[in-house]
Amino acid sequence: MQYRPKVWIGTLIVVFIIGFEVGFQPVRVVPREKGGLAVLEFNLGQPAATDEAGLTKKAEEIKGKLIKAARRDASWIPEARFVTDQQLRVSTVILMEKNREEDRTAILNELKKEYPKVQAAPSVTTAGEGEQPVASLGPIGIYRPMPHVHLGLDLQGGAHVVLQAMPSTEMTFSTPEDKPMVSGEAAQKPKGAETKTGEEGKAGEAKAGETKAGEKKAAETKAAPPETKSGGEKAGTGETKAQPTGASATPAAGAPSETRDSLEQKLTDLLVTQGATGVDVQVVAPNLIRVYTRAVGEKEADQERAAMRRWLQEKYRGVKIEDKASSVFLGADTAEKAKHIIDLRLYSMTDIKEPIVQKQGSDRIIVELPGVRDPKHVTDLLKSTAQLEFRLVPKRYKPTGAKMDNYSSWSDSQTGQPVSEAVVLTQSDIQFSGRDLKPNAMVEQEPESTYWEVRFELKEDRKQDFARFTRDHVEWIMAIVLDGATKMAPVIRSEIPGIGVISGSMTTQQASDLKLLLNAGALPVPLEIVENRQISATLGADAIRQSVEAGIVGFIIVAIFMIAYYRLPGLLADMALTLYIVLMLALLSTWSPLQTTLTLPGIAGIILSIGMAVDANVIIFERIREELRSRTTTRAAVEAGFHRAWPAILDSNVTTVIGAAALYFFGTSSVKSFAVTLLLGVCTHLFTAVTASRWLVNMVARTKWGENRALLGVEAIRTPASSPAGGSE
Repeated sequence: MQYRPKVWIGTLIVVFIIGFEVGFQPVRVVPREKGGLAVLEFNLGQPAATDEAGLTKKAEEIKGKLIKAARRDASWIPEARFVTDQQLRVSTVILMEKNREEDRTAILNELKKEYPKVQAAPSVTTAGEGEQPVASLGPIGIYRPMPHVHLGLDLQGGAHVVLQAMPSTEMTFSTPEDKPMVSGEAAQKPKGAETKTGEEGKAGEAKAGETKAGEKKAAETKAAPPETKSGGEKAGTGETKAQPTGASATPAAGAPSETRDSLEQKLTDLLVTQGATGVDVQVVAPNLIRVYTRAVGEKEADQERAAMRRWLQEKYRGVKIEDKASSVFLGADTAEKAKHIIDLRLYSMTDIKEPIVQKQGSDRIIVELPGVRDPKHVTDLLKSTAQLEFRLVPKRYKPTGAKMDNYSSWSDSQTGQPVSEAVVLTQSDIQFSGRDLKPNAMVEQEPESTYWEVRFELKEDRKQDFARFTRDHVEWIMAIVLDGATKMAPVIRSEIPGIGVISGSMTTQQASDLKLLLNAGALPVPLEIVENRQISATLGADAIRQSVEAGIVGFIIVAIFMIAYYRLPGLLADMALTLYIVLMLALLSTWSPLQTTLTLPGIAGIILSIGMAVDANVIIFERIREELRSRTTTRAAVEAGFHRAWPAILDSNVTTVIGAAALYFFGTSSVKSFAVTLLLGVCTHLFTAVTASRWLVNMVARTKWGENRALLGVEAIRTPASSPAGGSE
């Protein structure tokens, strides 16, 4: 090796500085638009609203007033929401710590105009808050050196969710409108508000909007007066025969009177005895039954449907019973498809960093969300099937609460009776679905409003069909349904050329969620949460502290041992080891081809690789000692020691790389973290132990300290006064 100490020293210093800056980021540009977050809470002294929808609307209204009063950009307040009906939480972007109190005072003064009893509550500390520069030089800030590594679930807290893919079969059974299956009180209280999607189908939670075509408004949320007709519509118009829900309906002739609850219970018992699982029977109208099961295959679904039909035909003799069914089953690639869609959804959520998504078996998906602030909101998005449907509503129906964005109740012009949303949707044929949309939905703010809208566009091969459909059905109502809940039901006023807008009383969060779901696509099957563990950030902080303490203690012990046993070479090895740690943190901060989320097993991998880095130096220094004992010069001993130690070092590290690769490709998420840090450690210590240590030892070997064998841990050479006659030793 050519002797170039100036080049070697300069290279090592530059590598150390770059690694330290990347890993610890002590010097960086102070963000102007997005700095640290100050989370401020205020007790208004009185309830702001009576329900969740009102609180959400009020929070957005307050946010708009605060931004307007402060004359700041909208990005100043990323979030404003009510924790309780009186407790308001506001997050503001701050550049310096003093900005926190300035924002608190400004917000408090503005809130006092509407809420005289408002008081500021103690601040809430959140991840990323309070990291402010120690000093600033123009746009450059100097921060405390802190490792900027993405921490895993066990180190910073978060959510561990296990989702299971479930098959689903939906069956509907109906009788003529003059032959209901239940009567009396059951006819007056249809179970219409209940849908398959649970909370998303409850009344009051569906948000409405408008459908637009470019800049021209092509549909309105105001419903047109329905047309009264004597019978069903023609085939192909999207309308089928209706079932009345009036209280005057009477049971089928000859059939015993059934209440809604008793009929549901009997049908549930029937399916359970047939071996059906996940049974949910809903009498949504006196002559309409909706049944959900978890049939695992076509044969089982057909058997359940046939059993239901036989029982109903025997129960209601002489009554025509119509039925239809739709099913989704688990396939070999179902979990992979669901995992891909979950990946897309999480990738689009900017507040989630380094999520881990992996399959478990053929029907389960494990999702780890480190540092997530609102796990319930995220899990609701993950399990949402996001089935978007455009349904043509029969003309006899119109929503009664459209002006209030409430589509849970409708009216029937033929009977004059109210009908439920479930009945209307059952009779409204699906014309288009989310599969017909391009994944380019965008969120925009409504003109002269604090609410937001989502713009969507149909695929090229469906635009003409959509335009023709809307042209042929002017003055009809088209319900836009997401996961069984009507989001809006506008009247088609003119032809819509494949571009529309879903708008209404949507907040920023609701509009963003809808855009995310539309762009990511619908899940192939429903998902259920079978495990949902919340890991405390406090436990993570304790784990980090204990791991860092263990690492520091281990490093000090190793450093002392190397100096005590190998003297000067041991000190040089410690310098190379320090460089190794800096480079490891830099790689963990920037390395993207591998999963670099740091977990507790990952920290164990780093500590293990520190020992392996020292092990390489031990092999090299022992070789150098052997060469020195054979009375060679220090420079020759160093060259020979590194040359002869290299094969052993290479062999041991190759076997370690093979083991780490096997752990990475076949292990779970925690094992992968260990494998990645171990793999990066091997690659890094090959540079520090073989290259950096060699440069340092070579430089010392050419100085007077290098000739001092005691500093190298080798006894001095003793030259005998005279040699024995006849030969030498």
